[in-house]
Amino acid sequence: MIIVGGFRYITSGGNPESTKSARNTILYAIIGLVVVALAQLIARFVLNAAT
Repeated sequence: MIIVGGFRYITSGGNPESTKSARNTILYAIIGLVVVALAQLIARFVLNAAT
């Protein structure tokens, strides 16, 4: 999704609405990656604490 957002940003042609939409796509993709990383860390912590 980061690549898709970057492509949309590049091809927005300076249209403020398209640029904002592309930036939001990139932002939400980064937030998603952070959530996935945190979920993995929490799962590892719980599994290590259980053993």
